Order: sequence, then C-alpha cells, then structure tokens
Amino acid sequence: MKRTARTDPHAQAAVAELHAKGLGRNDIARQSGISEGTVGNIARDLGLTFDRAAVCAPATEAKRQDNAALRAQLIDRLYREANRKLTQLESEKTERWPTLVRGEGGIEETKRLSYIPARDYSQVSQSVGYLVSHASRLESVDNPAGAAATSLLQALADRIGVRDADA
Repeated sequence: MKRTARTDPHAQAAVAELHAKGLGRNDIARQSGISEGTVGNIARDLGLTFDRAAVCAPATEAKRQDNAALRAQLIDRLYREANRKLTQLESEKTERWPTLVRGEGGIEETKRLSYIPARDYSQVSQSVGYLVSHASRLESVDNPAGAAATSLLQALADRIGVRDADA
C-alpha cells in the first residue's frame, strides 16, 4: 500500500501536535507543509475538530479593536469640527458676517453685515447639532453607559438651540 501524507505517522503526529497547541487548519498546513485538505482529513481520522469560534475569536476581537480605534478618530474629528463651527458662530457675532449679495446688474459681491442672517445662523447651528449628535451616537457604541457624556452634549445642543432631527 502506498503511503500518503494522510497515512504517514509523522504527518499525523505533526497535525496532532500543532492542533494541541490550538492552531487552526490553515496554520497547521502552513507550518507543516501539508495541504489544508490533507490536514483536515488527518484531523478527522484522528477524531480532532477545529473549534471555529476559538479560531475566529482572535480575528474578530482584532477587527473589533480596529473599528473602535477608527470610531475614536472619527468621534474626535466630529467634535473638533463642531467646536470649530461653534467658535466661528460665536466669533462672527462680534465681527462682521461675510455675505454674498447681488448688486446692480446681477454682479455678486461679498459684503460684511453687522449681524448674522437668520438662515446662516440656523444652518451653522444645525450643522453643529448634527456633528455633536452623530459623535455622541458613535460614542455609545463603545461606551453604552456614557449617559453623562450624552447629558453634556445635550446641554451643548440646548445652548445653541439645536433640536435632534429624530425627536
């Protein structure tokens, strides 16, 4: 009878040893030089199984951590942009607000008003509220107990007169 990797005692021992270390089928194949299919056949012949949850858990956790880091960066960007817009809104109250106006003959020019037009004020306020609301929602993914942060953000939204679009 021809000896194959599947019936080779050395291959069986290698698969059993690497399996005992908790390696998955593909890792065993890479380390032993045996094809994935043969590793699977040897494992089945030896009564070994590959716990998919145990093999996938580290990869799933790594992906979860990567996504949490990306969310943290996005949250920071959203808050920074909200702060920039709010600072702009507050500083423009004391300066002259730039506004594009149509002059004679349809020629557009920028003039500075001594007040913030209601439409502009509303749009900037809504933008700040949108940014803060979405940052807060992203925070709740990683920190469901972040009620204190939500209250703080709600106070900020109330201060600038922004209502949640979902309300």
